[in-house]
Amino acid sequence: MKEMTWKSRLNRLFAHRFALPVLCWCAALVFWLVQGAVAFAGDSSAKAKGTLTETSLPMESWQGSRGRTAHPRAS
Repeated sequence: MKEMTWKSRLNRLFAHRFALPVLCWCAALVFWLVQGAVAFAGDSSAKAKGTLTETSLPMESWQGSRGRTAHPRAS
């Protein structure tokens, strides 16, 4: 039997109607999973070192998007 080249394999793959959208979705899923694993590893490392801290965002700092100003001097 004839061995398939990489070009013929790509042509065969992209001959299907939804091949490109599914391939892009799978690539995005892999990227998201890797990004989450890296973030988890970083958080675990910081927790083990004792440098993981909790921060809070005051409500006034993000309410400025509705017409109100976040800074009193910004008007």
